[in-house]
Amino acid sequence: AEYISLEGNLLYPAPQHVEDLELVSVLHSAATACYGLIRAALLKASEIIFVNGGAGSVGSAIIQLAVARGARVIAATTGKEKIEWCKS
Repeated sequence: AEYISLEGNLLYPAPQHVEDLELVSVLHSAATACYGLIRAALLKASEIIFVNGGAGSVGSAIIQLAVARGARVIAATTGKEKIEWCKS
């Protein structure tokens, strides 16, 4: 589709300094994480999930969504910097 109709409260302005391709990649990662966790896996607050590749785009979106839903997250990644990224 070339056009889409949405309610105004579902739209947010994009930061001026962020390129369109970057915005699309963030939205794609978030949509993938949301579908996998909420629609397919039916994640509940009391559950524990394991995220392999937690510092990647989809992995970090999964961590954020799971924490927001009250789940406990165990993530795997490599390197101190990526570990800190997952913890944040």
